[in-house]
Amino acid sequence: MRLLMVNSAWPQSWGGGEKWFVEAVRWFSARGHDVRLVGRPHSRLCETARSLGFDVRETVFGGDFDPLAVLRAREIIAEFRPDLIVVNFNKEACQFGFAAKARHLPLVARHGFPLFKNRFHHRLLLKHFITRLIVNAADLREEYRRMGFPTDEVDVILNGTAVIEQRRGELRKRFQIAPDDLLILAAGRLESQKKFNRVIEIVEALLPGRPTLRCLIAGEGPLRDELESQIRAKDLSTHIRFAGFVHDLSSVCGDADLFLLTSDQEGTPNVLLEVMAAGVPCVSFAVGSVPEILTGNLSANVIEPGDVQAMTRWSAALLDNPELRAAMSRDERRKVESDLSLNASMSQYEKVFEKVIQSLA
Repeated sequence: MRLLMVNSAWPQSWGGGEKWFVEAVRWFSARGHDVRLVGRPHSRLCETARSLGFDVRETVFGGDFDPLAVLRAREIIAEFRPDLIVVNFNKEACQFGFAAKARHLPLVARHGFPLFKNRFHHRLLLKHFITRLIVNAADLREEYRRMGFPTDEVDVILNGTAVIEQRRGELRKRFQIAPDDLLILAAGRLESQKKFNRVIEIVEALLPGRPTLRCLIAGEGPLRDELESQIRAKDLSTHIRFAGFVHDLSSVCGDADLFLLTSDQEGTPNVLLEVMAAGVPCVSFAVGSVPEILTGNLSANVIEPGDVQAMTRWSAALLDNPELRAAMSRDERRKVESDLSLNASMSQYEKVFEKVIQSLA
């Protein structure tokens, strides 16, 4: 297959969606497919893919219905001649959807969080320009169904991850955290959806009786200044630090004793899978596909959405019980290896892509 993968993420954005696109380019290229990634000029997405030796094309996206952007999309399509186009945001679905329709090319949209709202132009987009929609959580498909979108042909494919060898001690050394200190990790884009203020609240509640407790929050985003102000106001600067963008988080996160996911909304959180693969016990609210991921013995780590007190109590129980954390660590690794591998997830995408192409042949 010749795959054109388009993501209009802003230059400094780096989250689960951007990482998925890079991993997809890597996986499909390794399978022998011809893949080109299209993104914004000087974006972290394009720079990361280019540094790995992949085919990258930069373009200016403009507004969703920008006619010049549609012309640029047509040029990119004519130049690469793809069999299928994969998009992320509605912006590129509009622009490349217009261009693809003229050439009778299929376009697949992948949503990792709710990108459709109950709006006429989103219904028009799905009906006339998106050949197939893939979401990474069953509750995301259900949310679209409740809005009235047709979901019979919406595929659900959970994200997957690879088990990466950990560089033990590297994260603690980098941020001057003692080997015996208890370390909580949280990670993601610093925006309202992720609710990192809850991490601050939980750490504050856990500190009595645990004076060496430390917390690292990895990621960048618009709320960093506000969150840092909250930490200073609570006199928690010694205990909670911002790590910024950690490019190798998947290979150093194993230094943590506990991972917290406090979001209000998720699809399949990539960072959750990576931390599980590293054997770090993960406590999360029941959002997105988390209840489908943390099953069996791990279901104890799934907390009712927004119940900060329950998350605090269970986090305390895990921090105070090394044997329980070790058992959770073993179960998480087994879960990733058996059910949540990157290869298994991408193989499902490959089958859907091939089916879509064949249906229009």
